[in-house]
Amino acid sequence: MSTTAVGHCSQCDAVVNRHWRHCLVCHAELRAAPTHPQVETISEVPASLPSLQTGWRELAHMTAGLEHDDPRLSPVLSALAACEASYKAGDQSGFEHAAQRVQYVMQFAPGALVRWQGHEGHHMTVLGPAMVEHVHCSEGQLWVWTEWKGQGRWVSESIIVAIGRIDAPPLSTDIPPPRGGLA
Repeated sequence: MSTTAVGHCSQCDAVVNRHWRHCLVCHAELRAAPTHPQVETISEVPASLPSLQTGWRELAHMTAGLEHDDPRLSPVLSALAACEASYKAGDQSGFEHAAQRVQYVMQFAPGALVRWQGHEGHHMTVLGPAMVEHVHCSEGQLWVWTEWKGQGRWVSESIIVAIGRIDAPPLSTDIPPPRGGLA
């Protein structure tokens, strides 16, 4: 999101994209952003942070599909507020850290694969991968429902060691050489 697209809801003061019709937190109707914003509504861009404009655009693209009933909304809005505070303070590393949180939280979606730390037998080990079937947020912490070895279970984000989407089949390193010589 560029700074011209970032605003606050007049009802609950949540960070919003000014192109949204409604606040995702309180559902209040937002005034449409003018096509050409007036100069006084544009935030001053700190000279040391021109690369963060690209970061705002990436965050807007990443969060574009969030709806008010999405369990990831609250942690994403908190991270976006941290992005905004870091941006205004000129803290590039703080902005990047908060943006990484947004990116991480957005991965928590049905269809993602997760691996987590857990006990198998009497040994602590990394379990998974298992596919995420449902996501829930409780007190700012994300939980995923998955099935592992025939049993459903809730897995907290605090013990997840890897999460990702299945976009293509994994490449095998055990490909036998072609028959009949070189291909």
